[in-house]
Amino acid sequence: TGTTVNAALAEDVETLEDLVVIGYGSVKKSSLTSAVSKMDAKGIENRPLARAETALQGQLAGVTVRTVTGEPGADLQIRVRGAASVNANSDPLYVVDGVPTNNLTWINPADIETIEVLKDAASSAIYGSRGSNGVVLVTTKKGKKGKLNVSANVIYGVQSLEKKLDIMDSKEWMSFNIKAIDERYLIAARRRGNTNASIGDDTNTRLNNLGLSTTVWGNSHYTYIQDPRWFKYVDSKYSAGHNITIDGIDPAEDLSLLDWQSEFFENAPVQDISLNISGGNENTSYLFSGGVYDQQGIAVGTNYKRYTARTNIESRLNKYLTLGMSLAPTYITRDGGGRANGKDTRAHHVLSAAPVSELSVGYKTNVEPNIQYLWSGTTSSPISFMENIRHDDILQLKGNVYLGVTPFDGFKLEFTGAADYFDLDGQTYTFSRTQSSWSQGEGVNSSGGHNTQRTWNTLLQALANYNKTFGLHTVGLMAGTSKEERNIGYSTNQTFNKPFPNDAVTGSFDGSNVAIGTDVVSQFTSNRLVSVFGRTQYDYDNRYLFSASLRFDGGSIFGANKKWGLFPSISAGWNIARESFFKNLDLNWINMLKLRASYGATGNNSISNTAAYPTLAAVNYADLAGYNANSLGNADLGWEKTHSTDLAVDFGFLDNRIQMSVDWYTKNTTDLLYMVPTLGASGFSTVWDNLGDIQNKGLEIELNSNNLVGEFRWNTSFNLSYNKNKVISLGVDDTPIYSGFDGSNISNILKVGEPANSFYLYEAIGVWGSQKEIDDYAVERGVTNVTFEGKKIVPGDLRYRDVNLDGAFDKENDRVMLGSPIPTMTYGMTNQFSYKNFDLSILLTAQTGGKIFGVLGRAIDRPGMNPNSNMMDVWMNSWWSEEDQGDGHTPYILSSTTGGTVDSRWLWSSDYLRIKNLTFGYKLPFNPGYISFARIYCSIENLWKWDNYYNGYSPEAANTASNSVPGGQSALGLDYGSYPLSRIVTFGLNINF
Repeated sequence: TGTTVNAALAEDVETLEDLVVIGYGSVKKSSLTSAVSKMDAKGIENRPLARAETALQGQLAGVTVRTVTGEPGADLQIRVRGAASVNANSDPLYVVDGVPTNNLTWINPADIETIEVLKDAASSAIYGSRGSNGVVLVTTKKGKKGKLNVSANVIYGVQSLEKKLDIMDSKEWMSFNIKAIDERYLIAARRRGNTNASIGDDTNTRLNNLGLSTTVWGNSHYTYIQDPRWFKYVDSKYSAGHNITIDGIDPAEDLSLLDWQSEFFENAPVQDISLNISGGNENTSYLFSGGVYDQQGIAVGTNYKRYTARTNIESRLNKYLTLGMSLAPTYITRDGGGRANGKDTRAHHVLSAAPVSELSVGYKTNVEPNIQYLWSGTTSSPISFMENIRHDDILQLKGNVYLGVTPFDGFKLEFTGAADYFDLDGQTYTFSRTQSSWSQGEGVNSSGGHNTQRTWNTLLQALANYNKTFGLHTVGLMAGTSKEERNIGYSTNQTFNKPFPNDAVTGSFDGSNVAIGTDVVSQFTSNRLVSVFGRTQYDYDNRYLFSASLRFDGGSIFGANKKWGLFPSISAGWNIARESFFKNLDLNWINMLKLRASYGATGNNSISNTAAYPTLAAVNYADLAGYNANSLGNADLGWEKTHSTDLAVDFGFLDNRIQMSVDWYTKNTTDLLYMVPTLGASGFSTVWDNLGDIQNKGLEIELNSNNLVGEFRWNTSFNLSYNKNKVISLGVDDTPIYSGFDGSNISNILKVGEPANSFYLYEAIGVWGSQKEIDDYAVERGVTNVTFEGKKIVPGDLRYRDVNLDGAFDKENDRVMLGSPIPTMTYGMTNQFSYKNFDLSILLTAQTGGKIFGVLGRAIDRPGMNPNSNMMDVWMNSWWSEEDQGDGHTPYILSSTTGGTVDSRWLWSSDYLRIKNLTFGYKLPFNPGYISFARIYCSIENLWKWDNYYNGYSPEAANTASNSVPGGQSALGLDYGSYPLSRIVTFGLNINF
C-alpha cells in the first residue's frame, strides 16, 4: 500500500503583501500592474555614501547609475531605461516623501527607508510633464508606536587611488626625450644643409649647426640639447655616443624624479556618523536624526562635509484629523570643487606634467620662487595650484506640513504645503604663483571672487484617496491638484582683479581697494507648474488587475501656444496562478504567475526657464547702459513626449523562494527639445524647437532567490538590463548633427538609424612603416600620392581604414560609425551569506556593449605633441624609423600630419566588471535588555575592477570639456581627465538601544 501526501506550498505572504510606493499612493506588490523596482534600507546600510543615488548602482534592473567622477559629493548620472533626450536633461525626477526635488544631495542616506523607481509610463505618467526619464521615489524613515529606540551608526575608512594610469615614469621620460631631442636636432640641422650632423655631435657643434648662440641661451636651445644629468639615469642604449655639456650644470648632480599621481592622489580619510531617535504612542509618532559625513578627497585640496538633521512627526489629533510635518536642514561645505575633473583641470595637468625637476624644487616646479624646469612645459605644479582657494558653503532647508482628513472609512483627504530654500556662498582666490605673474610682487597679479545664489521652491497640493473592498472587488480612486513654483530667487557674481596688497587677504578683503572685474546680479526667471491628476485602480480577487491615470499639466517655460499637456496611462495584470484551471494543473511549485501590460505617455520639461522666450542682455555702448537681443523665442515650443509600452511576466517558485520578473519595453520619444539652426538674418544661429524622434527598447530581468535556508543562509539578487537606442528622425530632412568636445574636433554624430551620439571617427589600423609601403598602396589605388586631408602621407604617420578605397583620406568619405557611448547591457548581482552571528555580502556590477572616448589622449597620447610634457607609456614603443618601427600601432612623435585629428586610437571599450562592495559583519552577543542590537563590520567599496580602458581612470567617466556641446559630455561619452574613483576600506559599528 502507498501513502498519498498532498503538499501545498504556501505563498510568502510577507513578500507579496509588501507595499510598493507609487505616485501619490501605494499598492501591494502582488497587485502591481506597472514596472516599479524597489530597494530598502538594507542596500544602503554599511556603506559610506556621499550621495544616496550611489546605493542604486547594480541593484535595480533598468536603472543605470554611472559614477562619472570620483570627486567628493559630485553628481551621479542616472538613466532609467536609456536616455530619452538629446539637448534636454535626461535625469529622472526625484520625489522625497511626496515632494519633488532637484536632486538627493541634501539627504542623509541613513534616513532612507525605501527607494522605488517608476520605470514605465504607466507608473510615471502620473507625474506628467516630468516623467519621461523615470521617477525616483524616496521614502524616509518614520517613528513607530512603541518604546523609545536609539540607533547609531559610526563608520571610519581610508580611501586610496583605485587605479594609476600608465604614463611614463621619470627614467622612461628622459629616455624618450633623449631620442626626441636627437631627432629634432637632426631634422633641424639637415634643413640648414648640415647633412653630416649626428647624435654624437657635442654641444657646441649642435649649436653651431643650428645657428644658435653658444653663450646666451634661450628656450630654443633646450629643444635640441639634452640635460646632461639625464644620461646617468637611463639605459646605455639611450645614452651611448652623446657628448652633451651645459655650463653651470654638473652631470653628476641629481635630479628630482617625480611621481605626480602618487603625490597628487593621496590616501585620505572618510567618516560617517548617524544618530536616530524614534518612537511613538497610539496618537503620535516621531523621529529625530542627525548625521555628519566628512570626506577628504584623494586629490589634494578637495574635501566635502555634509551635516544633516531631520524631524518627522505625525500626530493623530482625533478620529478624523492627522497632522504631520517634516523638517530637514542640510549644511554642506566643499573645497576645490571642479578643480580636479576635466579638461585643463589638475587631473589633466597632473598626468601631463613632466616627471623631472630640479632637486631643490621637487613638486614645487614653476611656483614662486622656483622657475620652471627648463626641459619641461610651462605648467605650474598641480599640487600648488590646489592651494588656491575655492570654497563653497551650502545651506538647504526642506520642510513640509500636511493635514489628513478621514471623514469616513476608506476615504482620505490630504493637504500638503512644502518649501525648499537653497543658499550658496562661494569664494575663490588665485595666488600669483607662476613665473610670469609673481615677478611684479606678491598679490599684484592675484585674483579673487565671491558668488552667491539663493532660491526658493514651493508646493501646494491637495489629494483625495478612496480605497474600499467589496467582497472580491477592491476599488481605488485618487484625484489631486498641485501648484509648484521653482527657482524663485537670484544670484550674484563678483570678481576682483589685481592688485592685492599681498596674499594674506585670501577669502576676506575690502573690495573697494581693488579693481572689480565683474559685478553681476541676476534675478532668476521662475518655473511654474499647475497640475490636475487622477488615478483609478480595480482588483478582482487579486486575479484581474487594472489601473489608469491621467494628468493635465500647464507649464510656464513653454511657448504661448503649447502651455498645456495631457498625459494618460493604462495598465492591466492577470494573476494566472490564482485561476482555478491553473490550480488543477498540478503545478503547485509555481506560486505566482502574473502577466502585466501597460501603455502611457509622459513628458520632459528639463530645459532653461527662458528657452521659449526672446530675451535681452545688458550691454554698454559708448559708456551708456542699454540692452540688446540675446535669444530668439518660440511660441510653439512644447514638451518632449515619450510614449511607452511594457509587457511583463512575474514568476514565483518553490514557496516563493525564487522570484523573477521579465519586462520587455519600448520608449518612443517625439518632439525632441533641441537647439536647431535658424536663419542667419535673425542675428542668431540657433533657436529652441521640437525636432526629431528617439527610440529605446529593451529587456529587463530581475531574479531573487533564497538559495539556502536554515542556520546557514544564502540569498542572491540578480538583475540584467538590455537597452537598444536608435535615432528615428531629425527634422524635415534628417540631416545628421555632429558634435565633439569643441567645434573643430568632431567625434560624435546624431544620425537616423544609429544610436544617439554614436562615435564617428577615422578608424586607425596601424602605422605607415616605410615609404615602400606607401608607394605600393598608391600604385594599388591608382594615385600619385597617398594623402590625408590634402597632406602627403609619410612614414611614421597613422594609417586609417580607407573606406572608399581612393587613396585619399578625408572626413567626408573615410570616417565610420564605431560604436555608441551607451552600454547595451548592464548587470548587477548581490550575494548575501549568514551563519549564526556572521554575515557576508558581495555586490558585483558590470556593463558591456558601450564605448568611451579618452579625449585626454589629445594632451598625452597623440603624434605632434611636445614630449616635454608627459605621455602614455605606449610611446616607448613608437615608430622612429623604417628600421625601428615600434609596435606598429604607435606613430612617430614628431609627425604633424595627423597630430590634431581625433580618431579611434582614443576610443576604448567601456566594458567592465567590478566588485563594487564587499561587507563582512559580526553581530555582537549583547544582552538584549540593554542593547537590542550591535554589529561590527568591515566594508570595502570598489574592491576590484576588470576593464581595458587605457586612456583614463574609469570606463564610467565623463566630464565637461566644452559647455557648448549638444547633450553635454556625459551624453557623448567623453573623458578629458576625470577625477579618479577611490577604493574605500571602512570599519563600522551599528548599535541600537
